[in-house]
Amino acid sequence: SEAVTYLNDVIDNPAYGYEVVRDMDLLFTSAGEFNAESIFEINYSVDTQLEDSQWDEESFNTRLARYTAPNSKGGGGSEHFFPTAWITHAYANEPLDNLDERNFVDDGTGNSVLRNVSLRASAMIAVVQDVHTPYYFEPSFPEYCSLTSGSFSWYKKYTNHDVASREHDTGLTPWKSGKNITLNRLAEVYLMRAECKIQMGDIEGAIDDMNKIRERWALQLLGPSDGSNHAFDEITYTAETLMDHLMYIERPLELSVEGNSLRSTDLRRWGIAKQRFQELAAMDWHTENYQFTNSEGANSFCNKSVVVEGVGTNSVKEFELSAQNYIEELHDYLPIPLTEIQNNSAIN
Repeated sequence: SEAVTYLNDVIDNPAYGYEVVRDMDLLFTSAGEFNAESIFEINYSVDTQLEDSQWDEESFNTRLARYTAPNSKGGGGSEHFFPTAWITHAYANEPLDNLDERNFVDDGTGNSVLRNVSLRASAMIAVVQDVHTPYYFEPSFPEYCSLTSGSFSWYKKYTNHDVASREHDTGLTPWKSGKNITLNRLAEVYLMRAECKIQMGDIEGAIDDMNKIRERWALQLLGPSDGSNHAFDEITYTAETLMDHLMYIERPLELSVEGNSLRSTDLRRWGIAKQRFQELAAMDWHTENYQFTNSEGANSFCNKSVVVEGVGTNSVKEFELSAQNYIEELHDYLPIPLTEIQNNSAIN
């Protein structure tokens, strides 16, 4: 209840002027830096102190574009981090609001068809099913189709995919990017308030907060239909099932690789880190080829690019070592340094 007071102020106080951004051109793009949803954002630039090394932690540029871009677009091989199979599959299969016109696109022949993936997926990751979103000036990611061994998709949040044909074009080297990094934004505040409301027994209020975010992305809304012109999942949530949705769907898909280790912090504070690693390790995934019609109207395909749940050829297993090795007592929190213990009499 104390937290809600502060969260209400952030959301409702007009002096702050925060709002959930709906313009897709302003979400995780260079044009969207310091947008109305951003609360805490680090400003980077490739126009200042160009002599600084990419290893200088006081420089004005960031290396994260190098770490998240495909190899041929300036990405860095062993330095990569990219979405896992489970979250790639979750993004690619989010249920759309089929009553929202934003989910319909021209198929190239004048017919209106439902998007292959959600707007949230298109904004956050490059996934092979997304044939409707440009990527590094290519008509779409599947036409480019650059998946290295072990990758299923690429994060977009830290790359210059919207303003360059490759990462070399911005800072002259892919090691230097001027794209800002948003550590905290209003969507997370809504999700924090939703969690508080669940714990306080206000299930309807929590659903409203989560639906605020889902409606922005034209996703199917949670709960029974309310008479509005939206598609709902028609589920009657309890505190337990809604908390599960928040922990395993809404927060990871909305906030993936944002902030300062948000996911690790969430799993630890909920006390489910070991459990989640075990659940993910028990899942079976495999990849299949993806066939599509390219921008020139020809049939094309990407090899081993679609993540499918279940056992099959091109098998994928994840988190097995994490599930085996994670020990809550040792790994939830780092030990307090001895020097701090010796110098801080308030520690117990």
